[in-house]
Amino acid sequence: MPSQAAHLELAQRNQFLINHLVKDIDHFADWVTTVAFYRALHLVEAVFAADSNIKHGGDHGNRLHLLKTNRKYLAIYKAYQPLWSASVVARYLEDKQSATEVSSFSKYLTAPEVRATILNHYLRKVESSVEQLLGRSLQAAPPKSS
Repeated sequence: MPSQAAHLELAQRNQFLINHLVKDIDHFADWVTTVAFYRALHLVEAVFAADSNIKHGGDHGNRLHLLKTNRKYLAIYKAYQPLWSASVVARYLEDKQSATEVSSFSKYLTAPEVRATILNHYLRKVESSVEQLLGRSLQAAPPKSS
């Protein structure tokens, strides 16, 4: 299991990729959404790493269940679940909530909607909740090159 620091580093690397992709969000809204979800995933796993009752979320379903059923993580769940749903559409063109296929991601969410809803609303809510739980800012230096 990766450490809290390793998850935070991966989350930060994802943020730098978001910063790069968002410059051409009209072409990469699906990838911005996907990477935003994985940033949130690593932030959640960083929180779980500090929780002696959890340590690791496991798969997507279990992670969602842990967030939803642990009162202290409910605020994260409310923002994380829509990120997961949107990333599923971005990756598979399938809206699991309505059980429908989507012809293109841009018909599901436009680039301005991705910026406003995915990045500036849901991802920011996850980040804010994680900062409160960890008692620290997520601002960090640029990621180390691999």
